[in-house]
Amino acid sequence: MLSILVCFFIGNFFAMLLEAGIYQVVASEGIVLFYGIIAAALAFLVAIYIAFYLHRTKLIVINRALGFLLVMVIFLVVYRSSVFTDHAKNFNERPKTLEETKKIELSHVNLFHADKMKINLLNKEKFVGIGFFKPNFYEYPTLYFYGNVNLEKGMSEHMPMDSVVFENNELNELKTSYAPPWLYPEHLKLDYGIIYFKVIGTGFDFLKVEANKSTGQVTYLDKNKGTFLSWPEFLMLNNSLMFNEKSEGSVYNKPFENAGQIPLQFEFIKPLLIQDDWIYAKLVDENLKENGKGWIRWKKGNELLITYVLPF
Repeated sequence: MLSILVCFFIGNFFAMLLEAGIYQVVASEGIVLFYGIIAAALAFLVAIYIAFYLHRTKLIVINRALGFLLVMVIFLVVYRSSVFTDHAKNFNERPKTLEETKKIELSHVNLFHADKMKINLLNKEKFVGIGFFKPNFYEYPTLYFYGNVNLEKGMSEHMPMDSVVFENNELNELKTSYAPPWLYPEHLKLDYGIIYFKVIGTGFDFLKVEANKSTGQVTYLDKNKGTFLSWPEFLMLNNSLMFNEKSEGSVYNKPFENAGQIPLQFEFIKPLLIQDDWIYAKLVDENLKENGKGWIRWKKGNELLITYVLPF
């Protein structure tokens, strides 16, 4: 009996260590329980064999060791239950909308739930991504987030982990009635209908996006529930690009650094053609008068060299 109890709990802990059943929602508890039952059954068979072939004094030693392990397991279960109760209490006090989430700093409650979504800390200074995703919240007011997806399976074969729910108030302003506490997209200005997620990767049905720009936490979205804009497409929507502090601010006559430079005075960059890391652009002054054209470098590796105005 001691071996059954101890190995049942060990099987459960092993399942949680392997994250067995994670992102399976309702089935996750059953999967973890199955691990415990299998471990207990194997332990029962081994215990019967040991009971027949070992001397009684050795059985007493084994029982004492199992008894000690059972006490430790019970202590660990009680401790984890108390921690979970604290997290549940704090979770009920979490912000319910994206506007509220935006106003607070990330707390231990946020980190607790972010762990469920596999936090992937990125180099925020040098990470550019492959583009942006803008959800179609008018046609799809609920945007679902997915965790550990199987990219070889379709969207219908996955269960969402969480969601954000959009709605219009009495003034026809876009708001959220619910948002997860870890959600902090790359660009957010709901009163203008702006919400952009930085896209890290794209699949057939899914987009891998950065869900929290402070922590680098990632999740997956249904790519058909909005518009994906690659960096070239996104930048072509802008008429007011500018160099940032990391750029040398040089204009070239060809798209490579060893080309000749063009001495031009300008304020804004209006892209005409984007080729790899380069933009062929019209260069205008503060009065939007053209001062010439040339090639400028908009990124170097994963480092952005320009600033932009968000397209609506």
